[in-house]
Amino acid sequence: MNSVLELPVYRLHDILAAIRGPDLEFLDAHKWIFTARIRYLVYDTTMIGCLTRETPEISESDLQALPDEVKQLGRDVDKVTAYCHYMAHVRGALTVLADVLPSDYWDELAVLKNLAVSLTHTASEYKYELRHFKCTSFSIVERVQEIVKNYIEDFEKAGLLKEVGCD
Repeated sequence: MNSVLELPVYRLHDILAAIRGPDLEFLDAHKWIFTARIRYLVYDTTMIGCLTRETPEISESDLQALPDEVKQLGRDVDKVTAYCHYMAHVRGALTVLADVLPSDYWDELAVLKNLAVSLTHTASEYKYELRHFKCTSFSIVERVQEIVKNYIEDFEKAGLLKEVGCD
């Protein structure tokens, strides 16, 4: 959408970072759910050689892949920090898009943003635990599984859940 690209630089920062995608190469489902859709919403077209998602619907298996991806963060504080950084940009980009896109997109953007906020918050808590406690019983995978379980219903209610995955 041209109006997005005409925003002041300070509002474009999160959008550009979200369009770039995550630095962690194993976040394929995250990239499909968030980055690919943000790219499409910004450019209003598919981009040759670039992953974009034209439709707002995702599959339950797309969502269920999130815990497995988060598991790959392990106990590596640098990876968790990179994950938090990416998700913060996604959250910011969805906020800006909700301000400039027509109301037809608001339900979708709200569900995506709420999911991004939950994932960011959980990863931030995990990072805190890793930095301050040698032994932690914090299971980011279990928490993300719970988040996904809760958000599947939200995606269904908003009409954003489809039968087939992104494969």
